[in-house]
Amino acid sequence: MNQFIKEEEKWRLYIDRDRQYQGKNAFENEPGYMKAMLEAHDYMLTTLEQRLTPQYIKTLRAKAINKVGALVSNVTEFRDKDSTAFFGITKNTSSIGGIKEFILNQYIEPKHTYNLEECLKNNYIIRGLYPGKGTVSPRGDVFNSWAQDRYRGYKITPKDIETLPEEERKIYEDASQNIIGLENIYEFASKQTIMDYIKTKIFLNKIIKNNLFDDLCKSIYAFPMGVIGFSFVADTLSLEEIESRVQAIINEYYKEISAAATSDEKLIAIVKLVQGLEQLHPFEDANCRTFCMLLLNRELIANHLEPTMVRDPNFFDLKSQSELVTLIKEGQQHLKQYQPDNQQPIQSVSELESTKQIYYKVGIEPIEEEPQSLNKPLPDNDLQKEIKKPEEQQSALSQLESRTNYDDLRENIRQECKQLLEQLENTAWGPNDHYLNEFIVEKNDMLMKDQELYSNYVKLNQEIKAALDAMRSPEMNAVKKEVDRLEKKTQNFFSQGNKRNANLIKQAVFEVPLLERNQVFSNQQNQNVQKVREALASEVYKGRDKVVTSFLNVQQSIETQIKIESQIENPPSESLKMK
Repeated sequence: MNQFIKEEEKWRLYIDRDRQYQGKNAFENEPGYMKAMLEAHDYMLTTLEQRLTPQYIKTLRAKAINKVGALVSNVTEFRDKDSTAFFGITKNTSSIGGIKEFILNQYIEPKHTYNLEECLKNNYIIRGLYPGKGTVSPRGDVFNSWAQDRYRGYKITPKDIETLPEEERKIYEDASQNIIGLENIYEFASKQTIMDYIKTKIFLNKIIKNNLFDDLCKSIYAFPMGVIGFSFVADTLSLEEIESRVQAIINEYYKEISAAATSDEKLIAIVKLVQGLEQLHPFEDANCRTFCMLLLNRELIANHLEPTMVRDPNFFDLKSQSELVTLIKEGQQHLKQYQPDNQQPIQSVSELESTKQIYYKVGIEPIEEEPQSLNKPLPDNDLQKEIKKPEEQQSALSQLESRTNYDDLRENIRQECKQLLEQLENTAWGPNDHYLNEFIVEKNDMLMKDQELYSNYVKLNQEIKAALDAMRSPEMNAVKKEVDRLEKKTQNFFSQGNKRNANLIKQAVFEVPLLERNQVFSNQQNQNVQKVREALASEVYKGRDKVVTSFLNVQQSIETQIKIESQIENPPSESLKMK
């Protein structure tokens, strides 16, 4: 391994690349994380000749969590039927291809069949994708939700249930009996996921029969997961069954790796191994670090392939296999910059051009710009720039003028963009702001593109700041206070319109493009903004007296709030003086 990475840089293998700017202690919110990972790293390298077994995987994971604080569980065994497992899915950690492969492997051409009667008897949960964060809901999984909301012509009917094979129909009916109000959460989750599994198979057969499979996968991926999120709820099985499933994944891996004739075929086999174990989630905690970091590089090295420094190990959650191969190759090239000095890094423009196909964002179009050489000498006048002291830290944008380390500057401005996006997401008034959701998803995708040029990040930085300024503008702050005032008012028979009016205002704001939202009190004629004005002027109730307020009164009240908040530092702009 030493020929691939300098000893002092090994820590980078175990910190997500977008967090490496924070240094080797970036994950020390779990005290002892890095020490344990480096010990597991050394153990991995000294046991490359050992054949993978469930016990080896348990030992590797035990090394990775040794004396690590703040874990959900430090039990070194696999989880059992009383332990649930789930993980969040976002736009960045999924793809259309990944969703498609999950559907095929789980419902259409399943690798593992379920004994539904045993699942019902033992309160086992059947894995699936669920809206929200780790919640099995009576509304059903993602596919049942889509059947009700977006593909109503293909939703499940009583007739569909009646035509099931008798044994499956009986299990469905037993699962649906008295499910509402169950106090045992395991029993409820088991029954709900069994029903969802049966209904989803019916729904998907209808979708495939009508040539809508690709459309469905695109529709699910298009949902603003970066803001809302889905959950991958894993199977619950007995400890013995989990171990048996792990062994089956390992057996399939060795069968494929021994038949692999090319490096790409080896990579596919390794990807299937890592993703299969990650999606099984056999441990209560520390699955990703065990499989997507340690085991991934172990099997690469064991099969005479270069190790990798993946951009984000969570990509193994729900990216497609071909995309993950691309991710590994890109990580192999990225790792070369940390090779010992006696190794030859691939850094020249010609070498980058020859491997340009791996500099794509996974699943997205290739980067158009010509990659710049990281070894290109800087002009003399740039080399003579004053080096700032640590206490004189600059923003990423201001550092661009000094042309200090190309890679560091590019990463700094990328992190600045990411932090701005997080701030922007925190300004959301609710989950239904489609302009804000789409903006965040789009810019997150651009950040994941790992672009070569500063100028791309500069432009992105400016766009995010403009959107953030609009959402934090005095105008929007004032309108938000009016919404909060209406929502906080005590609701009774005579004041029930307050909540409705608050929702009308929010709905109107959500229909205004982000950069136009600070025009609420301007003289500009804007049809979108006019709807916000009308919502602000809608009728309100005060006790038993119905009062119709004009927009002028609302405007005057809100302008007063703006003036108070702005004080001397931010005097009200002329646009607020509406005639």
